[in-house]
Amino acid sequence: MLTEGYAIGTINMRLATVRTYARLAHLAGVIPADTYSRIRALSGYRRSEGDNLDQQRVATDQSTRIAAKKATANILTTSQIIDLKHAPWRNPTTRSEAVAARDALLICLLVDLGLRCGEVALLIGIANLSPHDLRHSWATRLAQLQVPIQALRDAGGWSNFAMPGRYVAQQAIANDRIPLANDLVAESAATEEQA
Repeated sequence: MLTEGYAIGTINMRLATVRTYARLAHLAGVIPADTYSRIRALSGYRRSEGDNLDQQRVATDQSTRIAAKKATANILTTSQIIDLKHAPWRNPTTRSEAVAARDALLICLLVDLGLRCGEVALLIGIANLSPHDLRHSWATRLAQLQVPIQALRDAGGWSNFAMPGRYVAQQAIANDRIPLANDLVAESAATEEQA
């Protein structure tokens, strides 16, 4: 992975995943204790080691990251922050004054207070809520309402039907296991007749 240009964080994450699966395999009796011990001994790179490796890769014209994730953050200027805070009111797609105020508040929480997206989600009092849970909730609700998969794909910005198809399939499976009220009445009547 180092020679292929993967980011150090990605390599560390993959190593942690391998260690976790090795532990589960050992607990299931699939791999012996000595093999598990050798795998468990593999450690990721500390930040300083990662920085040194990245410098070596740059010096030898090797890529330091494959993914589209940025290596460094964009630091906004004061004027950019002011523009960002005023953007909700200038956005032609904003539906109402209340929506613009909500969006501006979210920007202030993120920019002025430095809250993480997950910390903003905690403000509403739901434990273990991640920002992406909100997107999953949105897509799940649309699938429950039987919104056509093409409309769900377009609204979600997906390029194919794979991801929205998961939400639709998830609803189909869940609904198959839930009896309708008429089915319960009929089943109850049949049980009473047999008794």
